[in-house]
Parts: sequence; C-alpha cells; structure tokens
Amino acid sequence: MIKSRNINGISSSADLPLQRRSQAYHEKRRRLRRLKHLGLAAIPFVLFLVGLILVSIGFVRYLEQESALALFLVSRDADRPQSFDAVSWTALPTDAPLPPIETHVIKPTEPESTERLKVPFYYIGQQFGTLIIPSVEINLPVLQGDREREFKRGAGHFPGSFFPGQGGNILLAAHRTNHFRNFEYLTVGDEVVVETTYGRFVYRIDELRITDDKDPDIVAETGKERLTMYTCYPFIYVGNAPQRFVVFCSLVESDVNT
Repeated sequence: MIKSRNINGISSSADLPLQRRSQAYHEKRRRLRRLKHLGLAAIPFVLFLVGLILVSIGFVRYLEQESALALFLVSRDADRPQSFDAVSWTALPTDAPLPPIETHVIKPTEPESTERLKVPFYYIGQQFGTLIIPSVEINLPVLQGDREREFKRGAGHFPGSFFPGQGGNILLAAHRTNHFRNFEYLTVGDEVVVETTYGRFVYRIDELRITDDKDPDIVAETGKERLTMYTCYPFIYVGNAPQRFVVFCSLVESDVNT
C-alpha cells in the first residue's frame, strides 16, 4: 500500500524516488559547475605551457647556431687584444731584401687572359669538393650555396664567386660554432687543400683578418686566384656576432683532372 503525505507535512515513502532524482540532478549540476571552474582556472596554465613550448623551440633553433659553451663562457684567451677593428696578421719574410725604390715610370701592362677553367655545373646544395686543413684538423664537405641548409652540412660556396682553378676570388663560409670552430687556431703559412670533382688545389694562408661584415676586401675582384674563407667573430659570443674572421689564401699548387 502506497503511503501519502500526512497532515504534519512529513514525506511518505511514495516521495523517495522523486527526492532521489532531485538530489541526482543537483549533484550533476554541481559537478558541471566544478568542471567549468576547473576549465577556466586551467586556461592560464595552458597558455603558459604553449608559450613555454614555443620558447623552447626557439631556444633549440638558437642552439643550432650557437655553441652551448657560449651560454656559460663570457671570455677566452685574455691575452688577445681588446680592440679588434681591422686587426690582421700578415706574412713577413725575415730574410727577404728590402724592395728597391721605384721611380715614376709608366710600364706597359700585359692584357689579362679572359679564359677561365670550365668546371661542371653544380646545383644548390650539391657537394662539389672537400676542404682539408691539416693543421687544425678540418676535413669537411664543400657545397654549392650559402644557405642555412648548406651550412648545417659543411662549408658553403657563394654562388656568385669563382670556383677553384678559375683564377678569381673563391668565397667559402661556415658557422663559427661547428665546422669553422677551429679557425681561431689557424696561423699564417698553414696549408689549405680543396679537393674538387675536377681537380686538387693547394693554397697557403697569407693573412688572417678580424673585421666587420662590410669589409670590401672579402668580395673584392682579385684578378688572380684567391681563396677567401670567413665566419662570424668572436668565436665565443651569445647572439649574432658583430664581426668577421677572414682567411685570405693564395694558390700554391693545382692539379686539374684531364
């Protein structure tokens, strides 16, 4: 028998299912409100996490260009000069006689030969040679192009410059934090070898120069064969280094494949 509400307002057993449904409904609403509050409270943490991920990606990209040691080291080799503007080291022969004083006499000049060594065609990103500097244990591929993609694999050859054996200015570059890291140990007179698919070329370092990136000598027309290699400077520096370390080399020997 189903009981009904009595005169004193006390619920009978017939009202229990309705009360339970009401309690479940209110409990569900409370859970939804809690989830909503938690979602709103989590938004700042999610935004912070996304920002942290983006910063981490940028930091990893930065480390691809900068040495990890540069984050902890602020100076190296304290005996180096403090001002590096146009500092250079040149070969000074000790036993060579002094050159005679020339008078102002106009001498006839011989016409320069316009014939250039014909080299194979190389696509951007294609390796055409190997750079070898035994004194500093450098042995790395030389690729056509001067983009970041080439610099990650080895030394990049500026497409607008000459190739070894063509009698002009050959421009090679690489990052100071990886492939050209040992450039700081180079000295005048060191041997530099460039082995290409069409021949072997040996150079000698004539000058080491620390200068700015607008130095016209880096890309100057030489009229004779010269290998110019450059990288950023200082070697230990956080961020984009403001100067350039340039190596000028003259041709000593060449052996072109026939």
